[in-house]
Amino acid sequence: MPLSSKIKKTLKAIFDDQVRSDIVRSRIENLLMALDAENGRSTTMMQYKGYIGHLVFDDEAEIFHGEVINTKDVIIFHGKSVEEIKIEFKESIDDYLEFCASRNENPDKPFSGKLSLHLDPQIHQQAYVAAKKEKKSLNSWIVDSLLQKIHAT
Repeated sequence: MPLSSKIKKTLKAIFDDQVRSDIVRSRIENLLMALDAENGRSTTMMQYKGYIGHLVFDDEAEIFHGEVINTKDVIIFHGKSVEEIKIEFKESIDDYLEFCASRNENPDKPFSGKLSLHLDPQIHQQAYVAAKKEKKSLNSWIVDSLLQKIHAT
């Protein structure tokens, strides 16, 4: 992964003299978030009022870009520091909720808990048989199977 000169400079400062006190904390936070985003890790997520924001750090522009990923409506936000992006994320959600209220519209809920599946009939039958073998409803079996897959990743 190619690193910008600012990231290289910050890394060098951190590892050359580990007791230095002149490295700005926000630069270290930005560096770690940037490395995390470039590696595709899920720790670049934030949650507020049930909404999940996904962050990407643009080290050339020195700015965080964020997008709420669990709604059909478009909610974006940006900030120049970790502290600022956290504030902007929450304000974007609050603005969205206020906007919906002002129009007497219900905000798009992150997820209702209902999921419609379209399966090949053979897969449907195999899932049903597997659920019955475990003395579970098909719904419970699917939920358990999804949880196992989620926790395995």
